[in-house]
Amino acid sequence: MRRLDIEPRPHWQKRVEEFGLTFHTLNGVPYWDESACYQFSSREIDLLEEATQELHRLCLELVGQVIADRDHVLVGKERHDIGRPNSGGYPIRGIRKGNLLYLQNFETDRWPAGNPETGYLNCDGSP
Repeated sequence: MRRLDIEPRPHWQKRVEEFGLTFHTLNGVPYWDESACYQFSSREIDLLEEATQELHRLCLELVGQVIADRDHVLVGKERHDIGRPNSGGYPIRGIRKGNLLYLQNFETDRWPAGNPETGYLNCDGSP
């Protein structure tokens, strides 16, 4: 593999945003680097593909073991929205096993769908 120095493409920020990469620059520093590219030989590409296929096989094998052994699901949510003063979070964690669900709210003074004083801004007006 060879690293080649290149000129960044014109308007590269707009181009990568079209593919969904909107965090290409963080605090004024580019995260996405357009100043280099990499050149591979056919053999190097073949090796990468073989390694990728083996990694994928191992991942599927592991997932199969986890699914076979697991009898519960862990959940977590950290919800920040305009329905609370200062857009405060509503952190919860939980566990589901069979038909049982246990949730723990770590900020018990906060309402799950927004606060009354802000007009419950994170819920709709359905009955």
